[in-house]
Amino acid sequence: MSIELPKDAKGREIPLDTECLYTYKGEKQDVLSFTYDRREDIWEIETDMRMVNSIYLYLTPLDSWKRLFEDLDRCIAGDNICLYCSPSGRCSDCANEPRLGVAICPMTRSGT
Repeated sequence: MSIELPKDAKGREIPLDTECLYTYKGEKQDVLSFTYDRREDIWEIETDMRMVNSIYLYLTPLDSWKRLFEDLDRCIAGDNICLYCSPSGRCSDCANEPRLGVAICPMTRSGT
């Protein structure tokens, strides 16, 4: 019998070393422990707030208008469009860093 990793509300695998998860409201939940119930075939996660089935939590906070406006304000304040996808404005920590050898960033000049 093989046991799969717990999955979040979007069906993404949750690594067992995860330190925090998020509710649908974007509230951060500190992860204390994971418990697998083989009778029910479910993963429960003990957070600093309660025990909850893994399918009701998210690995990352959900997008919201508030989050979008905060991201855009950061770009405007820093006068750098790259701040939208990169907290530092550098390519090294950009969410659009080339994957599988394909550049997807419109700011990349070389096209590779």
